[in-house]
Amino acid sequence: MTQTEPNFMTRGVLEQDMADRWVPSGQAMAAAAVLLRAYPDADMVVVPMIQPGKTRGWWTAGQEVRTVPGVLFLAVNADEPRGPAIAYHHARHLCDLVAGEVLAQDWKARLGTCRVTPGTVSHVVITRQPDEKPHGVRFAVFEGR
Repeated sequence: MTQTEPNFMTRGVLEQDMADRWVPSGQAMAAAAVLLRAYPDADMVVVPMIQPGKTRGWWTAGQEVRTVPGVLFLAVNADEPRGPAIAYHHARHLCDLVAGEVLAQDWKARLGTCRVTPGTVSHVVITRQPDEKPHGVRFAVFEGR
């Protein structure tokens, strides 16, 4: 294989690594399930995450991913809030802000290490899926701005 030929075996390993790591914490999944049961008019729970040292748009095997602990936004897939749930676009923006602050603190604490970039933020959208085990919810992760 030459340097310009794609290595599909490596690509598969990276995809699996990303699928294994870029997931919300079990605590966030459990808390989201409780919130979604308590507020049936809400459509989702949105949770901020950080990826210290990550370059936007690229995945490296072993990438650290952390759910911001204790921060969940109850949201609706609408432009206006419904009850205690805010609009998804507001929840997404709040996740970027909260995760950005946590990431900045993390980066400042690690100054002088080999990290070149502070990293990236993301958010996870957790929705009801009664057949999913163990919490009855499923998730999708989106890289932040």
